[in-house]
Amino acid sequence: MMNSTLKVITAASLLTLSGHCLADNDAKRSLEIDVPEGFMFTSHREIDLDISVADTDGSPLSGIIIRVQAIPADDQNQDMKPETIFIGRTNESGWLTSEVDFPHYVKKVRIVASSLGFEGQREIDLTNIEYLSVSF
Repeated sequence: MMNSTLKVITAASLLTLSGHCLADNDAKRSLEIDVPEGFMFTSHREIDLDISVADTDGSPLSGIIIRVQAIPADDQNQDMKPETIFIGRTNESGWLTSEVDFPHYVKKVRIVASSLGFEGQREIDLTNIEYLSVSF
């Protein structure tokens, strides 16, 4: 009786193991993936940012704080605080240059330049943009 039970257990184990091998082999062969056109595998994109700030005479303004804020897709909610994506400061030549990671869901940004006695802002649509240059 013990011998026949051992044979049944061994046979069941072999069947189970061969089933797992089949499933693994099927998984290895199924490397084809249907990817919709325009699908992004990354969650962000890098955009080169060049911002210059000058006074009304054209003299560069250094130390100006620059904020890049995501504008919510749903402009209906005016109470929503904008998400700040990047903060920087202009150099002695009035320039701020950086490579910024933008989440793919951000379609529009507000660039705010502010300092004591100076305030400016621009809204930019990011659709199909790889390089962003703004002057204040």
